[in-house]
Amino acid sequence: MRKAVFDSWALMAFFKGEEPAASEVEECLQDAVKRNRPIPISMVNWGEILYQFERAGGSAAAKAVESDIDDLPIEIVATDHATTRAAATLKAKGGLSYADCFAFALAKERRADLWTGDPELVELTNGLRIRRLSRK
Repeated sequence: MRKAVFDSWALMAFFKGEEPAASEVEECLQDAVKRNRPIPISMVNWGEILYQFERAGGSAAAKAVESDIDDLPIEIVATDHATTRAAATLKAKGGLSYADCFAFALAKERRADLWTGDPELVELTNGLRIRRLSRK
């Protein structure tokens, strides 16, 4: 399997059990375990997942999903100057959420496929391979 970066949409679909995307993400996670190669996710996207779970289910839900993420072969990548600059440049062009820009920038930096079902990201290419996850 090619190198992958998850955006928040991919992990949200996994945690919510939204098929068929959840099964696709699970397969990628199992491959990551076999290869001992954690899947990167931007810290900004990680935060987006936490706030969405907290907004929907309170702090206990956010803490539970944080613990679940800790148990997965996920690498939470802190943003640096160059990645933030790339995300800001992409955001200035319009059409994407700020968090999506970080996922895109990280995937480009890691030369990895960006796994998403987010329609705005699916339409984007700009030299990056998008792994379009199936929506309901």
